[in-house]
Amino acid sequence: MSGDGVTSLMNGRLVEITSAPVDGRLGGKSFGLRWLADRGYRVPETWILVEPQRDEPDTAILLRSIIRPDRSYAIRSSANVEDGGRVSYAGQFTSVLGVRGLDSVCAAVSDVLASADSEGVTAYREHQHDARAVMMSVIIQEMVEPAVSGVAFSKNPITGLNETVIEAVE
Repeated sequence: MSGDGVTSLMNGRLVEITSAPVDGRLGGKSFGLRWLADRGYRVPETWILVEPQRDEPDTAILLRSIIRPDRSYAIRSSANVEDGGRVSYAGQFTSVLGVRGLDSVCAAVSDVLASADSEGVTAYREHQHDARAVMMSVIIQEMVEPAVSGVAFSKNPITGLNETVIEAVE
């Protein structure tokens, strides 16, 4: 990895979370992870593939420098349309958890990218009248063993009221 946290990829870049752009191009997940890291919160080792092309052959070459065979990874979407004030896209894009090995990580990256063009996402976009183009980046994050898992909603997903709802489970 170069000293500035950015490595070239033919049609994109691999960026460490602490070097990720904060201009909204990478989606809410990347922005949120960067926000937490900038404020000193513990964030697992995280990289962003910025708008890579599906099945790009250079992806494996690039990822070889960060993927460790003794670790498992979460491969997640980070699209510009996710986590918005009007639409969330919750559960629409693919996430692949517990991925081990370079070949499996590359396959998971391809699966996440493919989910941007899935029938479910197309139907969701039409139902929400969302005409924005989907710009998909991919988060590659080292897996951690959680004690608790949860989600926070800034708007009640059942009632639509402007109230924070937090759900968590062991």
